[in-house]
Amino acid sequence: MPWFAVAFVGVVIVHSLAPLPGRAVDTSNAIDLLLLCMAMTAPGLTTRLSAIRCAGPKPLLLAFLLFVRLVVGGAAIDTAVRRLLG
Repeated sequence: MPWFAVAFVGVVIVHSLAPLPGRAVDTSNAIDLLLLCMAMTAPGLTTRLSAIRCAGPKPLLLAFLLFVRLVVGGAAIDTAVRRLLG
């Protein structure tokens, strides 16, 4: 079982029963951002440029198209939620 999922459910339960202080939430959000940045950077640090060149342009094009889809989809969801909630 993935322990981060268990921890997530635990924090949700604790926060639902007794809301955490604003400072604790802000601190955990800052730590979350740092860990996310580290997790996103790690694969890039181990990627060899020669491997990307050998793969050719198609995987890079696919990556770019997926990036665009995520950005446009995220913006659409954000816009829809903002209009729904006022």
